[in-house]
Amino acid sequence: MTPRPRPLLGMLLGLLLGLVVVGLLWQLGVLPPERTVLFGITALTVALVTGLLTREPARARGRYTAAVVVAAMLGGVALVGIPELVTRGSISDGCTLEATVGDTTVTPAGTSAFAPLAVPADGVVTWTAAADSPIAVTDRVAGVVIGGFEIPIRTLSGEASPETQEISGEVAVADAITWIQDRAWLEPSGVYHAYGSVAGGAAACALDGYVSVAPAGLFATNTLVILWIALGVLLLLTAWAAFAVRRTFAGATRDDAVVAGAPATGFAAGQPGETGDVTPADHIDPVPAWTPDRRSAASDDTEIIAAPAEDRVRRSSAFAPRGAGTDGGDGSDSAAPATEVMFREPPVVEEEPLEEVEPLPEDEPLDEEPAADEGGTGEEGDERIVPSEGEPADGETAGDDEGPEAPSEDEGSGPRP
Repeated sequence: MTPRPRPLLGMLLGLLLGLVVVGLLWQLGVLPPERTVLFGITALTVALVTGLLTREPARARGRYTAAVVVAAMLGGVALVGIPELVTRGSISDGCTLEATVGDTTVTPAGTSAFAPLAVPADGVVTWTAAADSPIAVTDRVAGVVIGGFEIPIRTLSGEASPETQEISGEVAVADAITWIQDRAWLEPSGVYHAYGSVAGGAAACALDGYVSVAPAGLFATNTLVILWIALGVLLLLTAWAAFAVRRTFAGATRDDAVVAGAPATGFAAGQPGETGDVTPADHIDPVPAWTPDRRSAASDDTEIIAAPAEDRVRRSSAFAPRGAGTDGGDGSDSAAPATEVMFREPPVVEEEPLEEVEPLPEDEPLDEEPAADEGGTGEEGDERIVPSEGEPADGETAGDDEGPEAPSEDEGSGPRP
């Protein structure tokens, strides 16, 4: 399974979630939707939800970068609106305005985003305006400021009224709410950054201030009900999208673990609601690296073990000259020490002294074997029987013995073979 991050979806859900949160803060009477509040909270929710649905920015670098750029731009706009958030209400030079609710009387400069004029939903606001020079009013504008933008709600234009320097009036809060509800279907409440202006001829007066109409409860108006429902839906969508993205990453981790032959680790293992389709592999210890055997030189106290006699004979016979036996003078006993290669020295064997042989005298000839015709052993080694003196040979009698025959004159004169 391939991981599927959703940074653009996170950016969209974060943007909607930020708007809903700002709307709730606005309608509950906590903060007005000033530029810093609106863009700052929206930038924060965009960054958080985008990161939640991306998990690993490296897998969606381009889309994640675009979402981060959008969040950064929103944050920059929020920083620009900080002076507006901390600035108090104002009115044009040469003009004055006082508003009274019950026993409280304030001027535009006496209100701020954190200290608005509190007006009950069924109360009446009495106001009085004055100018240093007479004004023939021809145009009237009233509206609210949202995110730094002026949104007019009511505009009146007509014939010029008689010039005057002071005007007054009163506004029933319930009537104003009904008038807005009839046109927008939404019942307003909360904190408002209101503005207004009157103009006639060359004279004009402009003002702005903060007014708060607190709701009776968390679900007192249809606007609050809609915002709470929208918040719940967006949170569910965000959770579902985050779970879906998380499953893709978990599946990719399991696939990598199967390829590597190891069980899945991290958030991919043992998740609730997920059944593992791969059994974890048993742990196998790695094979140690091969190292050659090292032979150390034998010390003085090392026991010397003699090689077997058969091995010595086999090795010596392999290097012995051709035709030499294993038991003769050129045998293995004499050849083994010269040809055998041993890592250990052979044991010292005590040899028996050789028997001394007396030398023959120089003037005494060696005993020769008798010739074949004289009764000795012939070439074939057959023994001849020579009769002893006094005993007749086979087929002869004792009286027939006339002694040895005289040699012939021709014997030995012919050519020898």
